[in-house]
Amino acid sequence: MSKIKIFRHQSVDLNEVIDLLEKSGCVLPEDGHALSQNDNDSLFLELEAQFDGKEQHETSERDAILIVLTAEICSHGNIEEISKQSINSGDRLIAIWPRQSDGNMPLPSILGKYVTSVVQWDTDEIKRAICDQEIIHKNSDGTDFHAPQTDRNCC
Repeated sequence: MSKIKIFRHQSVDLNEVIDLLEKSGCVLPEDGHALSQNDNDSLFLELEAQFDGKEQHETSERDAILIVLTAEICSHGNIEEISKQSINSGDRLIAIWPRQSDGNMPLPSILGKYVTSVVQWDTDEIKRAICDQEIIHKNSDGTDFHAPQTDRNCC
């Protein structure tokens, strides 16, 4: 069973995020969802989850960090640290445009370097990004974008 860590601003209703995950096929525990929550800023919530009706790939046991891309989160001081920690720990970093996205918000450049997928507020895209580990890159207006070229270290 994997853990899903949600990084969101308080303006994003947690119940809507949980509902989106459940509609995507994510099975959450019935005895309350939170394993841990940062009470200082209420930005993090950690869930135990599995996807129902899908063969689990060996790599799908990795945790996923979901970042709901509101303006407040995109300008949050910890976004770079969270991105780097997710990569260093082997977690998948998945960014979700909020339901009421205005279509003009750019993806923070640091996420362009580290994000595994950027998806719309859509159950099918969430399932494909988390369960199937499909790489999806969508702009806030729903159009596809190409991941930026990143410098690779040569060994």
